[in-house]
Amino acid sequence: MTIRYAYSFDRNTFFGSFATRQEAYYAALTRATALTDRPESIYVAERLQPSMQTNGHASPVLREMRRRAETEAGDAAEDWLKNVTGQQQVDLDSMLSQTVLAWLRKHEYQPTFFTVRSVSETAPVAEPAKTQPATADELNPVSCAC
Repeated sequence: MTIRYAYSFDRNTFFGSFATRQEAYYAALTRATALTDRPESIYVAERLQPSMQTNGHASPVLREMRRRAETEAGDAAEDWLKNVTGQQQVDLDSMLSQTVLAWLRKHEYQPTFFTVRSVSETAPVAEPAKTQPATADELNPVSCAC
């Protein structure tokens, strides 16, 4: 997975998806020049795509299937699905995960949110550079919460 970066002015709400920290920083500088109240800091962080939580559903599904069968058929269904092996449960979990992922993609329910890590804080320069982005040393990091 390729690492992407985002920027923030308050360390709470991050914007964008950039290939490098420098690109995120310069995008933040450009946006900051359009703001009435210039930010005191620019935060740049690695974007992390969240897990879509598609694993680990086999056990609850089997439990619910047994519960429904016992509700419908009573004691006659008491032993149904009691002997599912660990490997069979792993197989079911894998199949359920693939099905749920396909459903999420089909209906465009991929996450639009993300989390961040390795946040660095930098004081903004007066004006964004019109030429090549600065090197990492020129960004003058104030602090880094890694």
